[in-house]
Amino acid sequence: RRTKGGAPRVAPNWITAVTRRLEQYKRYPAKSRDRNEEGTVLLGFAVDRTGHVLSHEIVQSSGHPDLDAEASSMIERAQPLPAFPANMTQDQLDLTVPVRFYLER
Repeated sequence: RRTKGGAPRVAPNWITAVTRRLEQYKRYPAKSRDRNEEGTVLLGFAVDRTGHVLSHEIVQSSGHPDLDAEASSMIERAQPLPAFPANMTQDQLDLTVPVRFYLER
């Protein structure tokens, strides 16, 4: 059963491409690594059809300022994100993604 309106269509392969691009630009802050800091930052952002990030914010902190700052820096470095595929017809999209920082043991 389909409903009219509701959430805009988001192509799963586009989300995968965005996640891959963000991961390519993620760096583990050296000071955080030295202090064994780990956590997940919830990063919210608005992106337009061409992949330009219109705004971004930390929705939920990791509890470590350096990790939070890296999540913000990462999205700046990663621009432009992948453009929307043709089947995503909206002009822009608001997303929240987890940015995980965990040290290899």
